[in-house]
Amino acid sequence: VGVLTQSRDSSRWIALQETWITHFTQVMVFESHTDVAKVQQIWKYIPQRLYARYPTANFYLIIDDDVFINKRLLFHFMRYRDPAELALYGPGFCDWAVKHDVKKKASAVLSLPMPPFIHMVIGGIMFFTAAAVRLFMDSNRVMQCIDDLETLYGNKIFLWGGLKQSALYNQDWLFCWCLQVRMGGVVHVDTSFDDIEFPARKCATLAQSAQRRVGIHHVDPRRMRALWRAYERAITREGN
Repeated sequence: VGVLTQSRDSSRWIALQETWITHFTQVMVFESHTDVAKVQQIWKYIPQRLYARYPTANFYLIIDDDVFINKRLLFHFMRYRDPAELALYGPGFCDWAVKHDVKKKASAVLSLPMPPFIHMVIGGIMFFTAAAVRLFMDSNRVMQCIDDLETLYGNKIFLWGGLKQSALYNQDWLFCWCLQVRMGGVVHVDTSFDDIEFPARKCATLAQSAQRRVGIHHVDPRRMRALWRAYERAITREGN
């Protein structure tokens, strides 16, 4: 697990330490020491550093520090995924694919064939297979992907509804583009992950939310602790 946080002294990281993160033994923490939105470029190194530290892992989970993870559901999710597939999983929306006319323009500008579909997951939760992470060890290829995004932006070709200059290095734009266009992999928008706490089930209780999703993004520290308590109560009841 790789976690990007502003600081180990931040309220978000402290909430993770007090809840689910201590139940994982292979964790790397990446501190920005400033507003994470201003240092998106540091994300491009995280797959490389995770793989260098844990080269035998089958899967790699890269998250923001405001993500709740249900460990039991995560392990169940992993059981039915192939580490040899060139794939990335995460939350998103089914219509977040690059439109045909945009792909056609991008292909012409970059002189590069486009895959049939280019999807994007929301970068707060990114679940990579080992095969996918190994491809990101090639720094030259990652820099080529960044050059692609800068070239498209310079030519006013906006992916996924509008590529902002500040997002050129953002993990969701960069990793999703790179894996699908430059590496021949796939991106899966998976409902096992939510970008916000209860978007699909407005009437879901906190306890239901803690038990039904592998990962939930945009969880504040107070809610993180509440979700963890609900998760632990469920485990205890099942143990009895």
